[in-house]
Amino acid sequence: MLAWVVLAISGAFETVWAIALDRAEGFTRLWPSIVFLVALAISMSGLGWAMKEIPVGTAYAVWVGIGASLTALYGMIVLDEPATIARVVCLVLIIAGVAGLKFLHLLLHRTVAGSGQDLPSNTPASGGCGLILLLHNTNGRIRPRGVLRVAGRICTINLGE
Repeated sequence: MLAWVVLAISGAFETVWAIALDRAEGFTRLWPSIVFLVALAISMSGLGWAMKEIPVGTAYAVWVGIGASLTALYGMIVLDEPATIARVVCLVLIIAGVAGLKFLHLLLHRTVAGSGQDLPSNTPASGGCGLILLLHNTNGRIRPRGVLRVAGRICTINLGE
């Protein structure tokens, strides 16, 4: 859970460095340039730390989603950028996507926690996280089947009837 908190804070610091980058005016202003560098270091460090527990694709997408959404909201509220219905709908979709990734991560983590079998360390599929879709023949029908591998453990998930 701490990884998600760190990831959210890192996403917020993405907003800080984006705003500071704009205010630095091509790095011609000292203090906004310093704020940019410090916020960038904090944001990237937090993202890297969170990736020790959260898969890279999920962590990066959530980090970008938080940063992009907050930056766009800041632009609309503080910088008087247009707040059209289309922009707001797009921001809601980004936020829904971030929430969906968090939910799916929790769902899959709970599905495999304490179940499955250990993969030998020399198995080519071990050593990371991934989702591999396979076709499974049952009673003459081919149906999708998923193999979810998390932290060297394997669990089968049926994706079809």
